[in-house]
Amino acid sequence: MRSRLSYYRDSNGAEVDFLLEHEGKIYPMEVKRNSNPTADALKAVGNIPTGHAEMQPGIVLCTAREMFGIGKGHVAFPVSAM
Repeated sequence: MRSRLSYYRDSNGAEVDFLLEHEGKIYPMEVKRNSNPTADALKAVGNIPTGHAEMQPGIVLCTAREMFGIGKGHVAFPVSAM
């Protein structure tokens, strides 16, 4: 199976660090240095043109001690768990 890794940035500066596209689905990922990110970290996801792909809830890689939900289906995921 092949996946595609890219990023998103628009002319207004809205960006998402990583977009993993796999089997017709896009998984947005942000990297944040703090331990308590919010869904706002992925606010640019709504601007991304998806074509035929289906946008999935996002992951914010962060310095939290454990994984937790941050709203809109997104999760904060500790880098230390990787």
